[in-house]
Amino acid sequence: MQNAEPFTMLIRHMRLLGYALAVLCTAWVTVVGLSLLVGMTPDELHNHRSPIIKEEIAQCSGPFAERYDCSEDILLSGERVDVGALAVRLGVTALLPGIAWGVWAMAMRRTLQMCAVVAARLAMERRLAERHPRFVQPA
Repeated sequence: MQNAEPFTMLIRHMRLLGYALAVLCTAWVTVVGLSLLVGMTPDELHNHRSPIIKEEIAQCSGPFAERYDCSEDILLSGERVDVGALAVRLGVTALLPGIAWGVWAMAMRRTLQMCAVVAARLAMERRLAERHPRFVQPA
């Protein structure tokens, strides 16, 4: 391992960092996702079983058609709130790991490009030194 080229070691360390980041992202999504989604109460979801929604529906009065329209409006407005609440919770759960993974992927891509360029230059210098030893610059 001591005789390995520095770029090989760099790539190895970057990959190890990627594995660690994958474990951390998975743990984040599992812990935060479960705590945010499991901890939602029926009142937060505003579904038809929620006590708040049941009370609002019970206040609808008038003929059947008016009561039906009133309850439908209440339930539809609750569904919009549900989607928003779930979207915020899913966003909080996935946004941070997504940003971290994207930054790491860009850094890894850039590192691999840099290593490939340097390796190509070193190979070209070695070939040039083998063919024309007098052109080799002293170190």
